[in-house]
Amino acid sequence: AILALIAVGVPPSLKMAKEGDIDVILKKLLEVRGSRPNKNVNLTEGEIRYLCNASRDVFLSQPILL
Repeated sequence: AILALIAVGVPPSLKMAKEGDIDVILKKLLEVRGSRPNKNVNLTEGEIRYLCNASRDVFLSQPILL
């Protein structure tokens, strides 16, 4: 279904980031470290979705400890 949406022409902000983009996303987030609070970071919705899905996969791959 996602591939069909990409073929039809989804706006760039909704496209998923690629696997290699995680370093770029993390770099953007770390660039504001030490800046004033509430400084905005320009991330597309696709980058945010990718980051959430990637972190979810990492958490799910870890053993459950209580």
